[in-house]
Amino acid sequence: MKFPTERQYPKTIKVRNTHYKIKFVNQIGKDKLTVGLCTSDPPTITLRRRGNRQKVFETMCHELLHAIEFEHRAKVKHKLIYLFAKAITKIIRDNFV
Repeated sequence: MKFPTERQYPKTIKVRNTHYKIKFVNQIGKDKLTVGLCTSDPPTITLRRRGNRQKVFETMCHELLHAIEFEHRAKVKHKLIYLFAKAITKIIRDNFV
């Protein structure tokens, strides 16, 4: 198993009772450095296209953690979101890829 390509990601992902649309774009807004964004209204996870599938997967994990925050009305320090996303990606890489 390898990290998924853009086409292998689902079009939506259910978090609690909300379906988040997943979309890939070449750039997120005017910021050329932003690689991911999660919004609750409308529920959307936006990922920037880039060549490294592992980094895109890690960004997806990061944005999913934000979706979990929104849906459970929890607040997690952003530093922990980065830590958890990296840890989840490493676990998947070490055990499934």
